[in-house]
Amino acid sequence: MLEQAGEYMAAGYFSEPGASPLRRMCLGLRRYLQTCPLPEYRGEPLYPCSDSIFSSDQAMRFHYSSAMGMDRALLERKIEAAEVGVADALRGFRDTMTGYPMVQGYTHSIVNFGRILREGLSGYQARIEGHLATARARGDEERVDFHESLLILLDGIAALHGRVCDLLSVSDDPGAARLLAAFAEVPFSPAESFYQAIVGTNFIYYVDGSDDLGRLDQDLGPYYEADRALERVTHAEAVEWVGRLFDNVNICNGWNCAIGGKAADGSDGSNALTLVCLEAARGRRRPNLALRLARHTPDEVWEQALDTISGGTGIPALYDEEEYIRAIHENGLGVAEQDLPWFAFGGCTELMVHGRSNVGSLDAHYNLAQCLDATLHRHLAACSSFGQFLGRFRQAVAREIAELTDEVSGWQETKARH
Repeated sequence: MLEQAGEYMAAGYFSEPGASPLRRMCLGLRRYLQTCPLPEYRGEPLYPCSDSIFSSDQAMRFHYSSAMGMDRALLERKIEAAEVGVADALRGFRDTMTGYPMVQGYTHSIVNFGRILREGLSGYQARIEGHLATARARGDEERVDFHESLLILLDGIAALHGRVCDLLSVSDDPGAARLLAAFAEVPFSPAESFYQAIVGTNFIYYVDGSDDLGRLDQDLGPYYEADRALERVTHAEAVEWVGRLFDNVNICNGWNCAIGGKAADGSDGSNALTLVCLEAARGRRRPNLALRLARHTPDEVWEQALDTISGGTGIPALYDEEEYIRAIHENGLGVAEQDLPWFAFGGCTELMVHGRSNVGSLDAHYNLAQCLDATLHRHLAACSSFGQFLGRFRQAVAREIAELTDEVSGWQETKARH
């Protein structure tokens, strides 16, 4: 009945009512990816090239921040318009979800695009199956459920991938054949060329809900430089493809992409693709291009960055890499030394580690000036010295921070459980 109402994600979610929240979510996502409308292919070098594939007329939907979201107004309209049996199913859906804990706050994250390109999702599947076998041997039912849920999700991604290939196979556009050949490899097998790498990155970007690209030049740069050496790609093609990827970020109202800075081995990470990204960004609104700079940054990167800034859209933003690393150390954020080179940004400019963190970057905000204003009104008249007032202010700050962290911790627990 839910499928008759076009609620495919909800139908998957409710297909195993007694299952864990994670398993039910993965069942919902699998059914969604098996059935969601596919954007039209119009000859672009990448696919999809549309708004988010999770933009739909379904009341239950996926979002990269909240995971499961609900459009309750849409659900009520569907109930009013549906036939009796379908309306009853929709009411049951509504009533079951009433009071279900919904995620508070807001977060960004970055997929480990580079690892997917190197290993392929088939490599991920093999690792998950290995962990699943271990969990079963140990009788660890919680881990069994976790890994089985991941395999369900991978099955959904495979279904979407197959549907995309079917769509391209019947297209008479000359670009479809090249795309189809790339999709024969990515994202389930390792990428073997720059074109495959950017096709795979674009596809996974959409599957993830279209959030952030992370350190794009570090993930894709080796593929580009290898193909340039073999004359399998031109500079103009690379600028076109990266530009198309950036346009997709904009269409999806996506966010950040970090380039430049140190490589994982500590050497200068600026590469030929860094320059391509800067050139492709000229005149474009998004992504929020974040250029990491240090004393070792080559002059050609500076020059291309200034040319791009002159395009008038305010990108790239310039980041002092050495100061960021110093601040990460001094503030005790617990980032491992081997992960430090991979710091990047989610959303506008929130600090995170590429492929390694989902930190609730916008779960809460703290207004220090408002706290000061309240302390002035409540305590200044009764204070005999500045020191006494400062003590009151510090107490107020500590109290509000404690309240904020308790609230965020509660939200994080709800997110983990539901």
